[in-house]
Formats: sequence, structure tokens, C-alpha cells
Amino acid sequence: MTGSELAWSSEDAAVMALLGYSPDSSIDVLIRNGLAIRAIDNLASMGVSAVDAGIISGRRLNYCRRHDSPLTWNESDHFYRVSKVLMLAVAVFGDQAKALAWLNKPRYAFGGLRALDAVATTPGYEQASEELERLRSGLF
Repeated sequence: MTGSELAWSSEDAAVMALLGYSPDSSIDVLIRNGLAIRAIDNLASMGVSAVDAGIISGRRLNYCRRHDSPLTWNESDHFYRVSKVLMLAVAVFGDQAKALAWLNKPRYAFGGLRALDAVATTPGYEQASEELERLRSGLF
């Protein structure tokens, strides 16, 4: 095991699996180089549409598929935040359907946005993560 693997949470390992990469890969390098388009399909298999989550437009997704083009680093970074909050929600709720229901419901804490929309920015991602950690701790 490398030092970076030791610090990983179970959600981090789940995100790497969702991305389709081995746990010894550097997520920062993967994001900077652009995630492979297969990551979009892996996310869809978890019940989250990358287009609906605002990660990528439908037109751009079609282009990437036709040309086997990777995501941009901005799209990859957004994808990572969505994946990370999804895996955290699954860990908190212990059920994928419940996690998706929580992520898709507009919430006052996010200014009326869904958590999936809030994670478009780093502060929104941090707030969604904090809300989920409060739920995990039993604080409402």
C-alpha cells in the first residue's frame, strides 16, 4: 500500500472504482488529464445522469463518445465532486435509492438547489459533504 492509499476513506476507494481506475492511481493526475468517457457510463449505472447533474452537456457528451475524447479537467473535477458526494450519501444512508432521493431533492441548506446541483462548486460540495456528515453523526 502506498501512503496515499492509507489515507483514503471507503468513499474514496468507491469513487476510484466508479471512475474505473485502480486505487493506486492518482486522482489529481487523472482529473488533470481528463477522465475517460467510460466514467460517465459508470456514474449512470449508479443512477446519476452526468447531463442531469450538469457535469457535461448532451451535445458535448455525444462529441466525446463519437471521438473517444476524454472529459476536460473542469468536467472531470465536477464529475469527481458528484461521485464523491454520491458515495458519501450511499455510505450515510446505506442504500443507493435513499441516497439518490436525498441528492435529488431541493434543500433549503443549498438555497433550494439539489445536492447534485450544489456540488457544481467547491463550496457547494463542501456544504453537501458537511450536511451528509451531520446526518451520519445523527445531527439534523
